[in-house]
Amino acid sequence: MAWWISLEAAFIMDISLAAIGFMVGKRNTNFIAYIASLLNYFLYYVVIPMVIFLSIFNAPSVGLYIFFTILSVLHICILMVSSFLLSSTIFKDSKNRISITILSSLPNAGYLAIPLAQLLLGTENYVTPYTIAFNILFSLSTLLIAFLRKSKGDLLDIVKLLPPILAIIATTILKIYNLDIGDMAGNLSIFTSYAVRTSFLVIGYSLANLKYSALKPLIKPFIMITLIKIPYSLLMAKAILYFIVAPSEFVYGFMLQSIMPPAINNIIIAKIFKLNEDLAAVSISILTPVSIALSPIVFIL
Repeated sequence: MAWWISLEAAFIMDISLAAIGFMVGKRNTNFIAYIASLLNYFLYYVVIPMVIFLSIFNAPSVGLYIFFTILSVLHICILMVSSFLLSSTIFKDSKNRISITILSSLPNAGYLAIPLAQLLLGTENYVTPYTIAFNILFSLSTLLIAFLRKSKGDLLDIVKLLPPILAIIATTILKIYNLDIGDMAGNLSIFTSYAVRTSFLVIGYSLANLKYSALKPLIKPFIMITLIKIPYSLLMAKAILYFIVAPSEFVYGFMLQSIMPPAINNIIIAKIFKLNEDLAAVSISILTPVSIALSPIVFIL
């Protein structure tokens, strides 16, 4: 019950932050736009690398965890390739195809999946392999997005690639040499748990600047993302697990991750790499409550 109350409180806080971002966005000025830009850079260059660092640093070196991390990488890659190929039926430009791909394949594997796992499974241990896989592939995705987008004249293009990659390198060094960082990991965890939620300010701000005339072109890509994110992702997870014998808790954790909504990090990536911000904001806003409502179905499939 305590976790349910905690989850409800977090959900209310997220909605409140999105509402504040929406109201601020409606009073948009050059100064507000500048502050919103600074917040986005703070999230991408500071908060996200910390999240990646913590996910890998806290990963236990246990065979079953490694095995399910590999399965999670496979599942995400299947969604990435499928969504990128299917997106060509709607869009030919890389901006929208990449937007559909990241929104379909990179889920909210941490800040939503973990509290849901604590609620439904009693612990987050069985969803963390997917969280680790997500953060590794999120880092590599920034390299791929930069390559596919081929932005010209932006001196920050190379710098954009560094934060996630450096986070993985730093964590790997610490793990290899078993370096003690004291209470730093715990303090970072507390900080990021709150800081990452400011992404909902960015989502609300983006929705405020979304014109009604821009909604119609989003219908087809949103339907595609929804179909990939829930039924297709769930079916692929079942297919991967079909020939595998594993503890039911790990199976449930893997299945739970398969129906998680697009990660809130995706709105940050959309802004940094000039992707379809409107599609990202709409997809995250709608699919997050849908995923929460559907999460108990993993126990009956």
